[in-house]
Amino acid sequence: AMDDVTIIMAQALQGLGHLRVSDAISHGLPGGVTPLFLTSRDPVLSYSHKIVSTHVVFRALHEWVQRGWPEDLFTRWYRWSLRKNTTGLEKHLVGLLEQEQRQSTTLLVVATHFGLGHQFAALKERWEKTQGLRMVVVVVVTDDTPLHLWAVGGVDAVIVPSTKTKQALEAYHVRQHLPATTYVVLPYMVSPRLTNVLSAPQSQQRRDQLSPSTNTRIHVSVPVSGAAVQLTYLSHLIRSLHAGNDRFFLHIVSRDMPSARSFLKEMASLPYVHVQRSTDDRQVVDLYERLYEQEVIALEITKPSEQAFKALIPPTALGGSILLFSDPVGKQERDNLQFLERHHLIDPDPARNPSRSRCLRLPDGAAVSAQYVLQCLARGVFAHMARFTGYDNHPELSSDGVAQFWQWVRNYLSKQ
Repeated sequence: AMDDVTIIMAQALQGLGHLRVSDAISHGLPGGVTPLFLTSRDPVLSYSHKIVSTHVVFRALHEWVQRGWPEDLFTRWYRWSLRKNTTGLEKHLVGLLEQEQRQSTTLLVVATHFGLGHQFAALKERWEKTQGLRMVVVVVVTDDTPLHLWAVGGVDAVIVPSTKTKQALEAYHVRQHLPATTYVVLPYMVSPRLTNVLSAPQSQQRRDQLSPSTNTRIHVSVPVSGAAVQLTYLSHLIRSLHAGNDRFFLHIVSRDMPSARSFLKEMASLPYVHVQRSTDDRQVVDLYERLYEQEVIALEITKPSEQAFKALIPPTALGGSILLFSDPVGKQERDNLQFLERHHLIDPDPARNPSRSRCLRLPDGAAVSAQYVLQCLARGVFAHMARFTGYDNHPELSSDGVAQFWQWVRNYLSKQ
């Protein structure tokens, strides 16, 4: 069903989460199928993201517009402004398609950002009339959060990672009398590159790293978020970890951006830290996945952003490192933690029995966090977690979300 389809991956340079997801989806395409990447350069999108993530006042304001009537008002205004401004997007799309040799009868747009979802929804009807081509628009939600902006009216489907989010968005959709859309629950889409199974020696290596009694080097990945928050905390945590046990070796992957430069420079000067960076967002995502392919990573220190969903990958696979979460920033990250708690992948009270978890929450403050990690190592908690097999039998808990997504797309296209 896919041979007469041109696939457009529509992404925004706004935080790395959206890019990670569109990267994961494009890696699941059958060989020989090459998608076109449409990257929105909308300055309003990227600037608003940066400012709300880093600036305290704006962050409080951003939190405030994420609930109750402020959210409704803000969403209505934002939706309206996005749908009004689609000329730039249309030009961009026409330009992309002109470079293509072949003319397909169907255009499949996969948008991993709500802004682009709304814009394509507005464009869809006009496009089908003027071009005489079918446009199918699928929006993929990148956190397990029912942010109202993700309720996109008039698209073919909005893919969500849980029934909880589906029900919340559907209820809002109906209340707002938005044009019809189907909400579909599929497991969160993690990169197929990270779900490849470890070889026997690699598995042994991960176990050795997490054992309290070997002197094997412990490889820890530290992805720095696109908005570069919590850098002081990370800097202290990294130094304290290595001071407490020199087995720790840390791999930092970050965007090369002014707000992170002094941190990256300081980290690069430490012999037990390897820093990789790029000014190109898509390359940052690639560097991160390549790190997992080149090194057996035992632990990851990260915010509970879209990275939280690596908990769906078992410890027997490349991406199955034990996740250590710093404090959540914003409602989305708190919602992601709730997803993990609901599915028993993280223990809300880690002092009790963390060994039945795929991830742990770090306590407040860098010094205490470091002590906690060192204790978990010494007490064999990590060694225990490395053998985690306790996934509940639940359709939301699968690491092959990407394959399920393309299966759904094929079925949908063939039905039309």
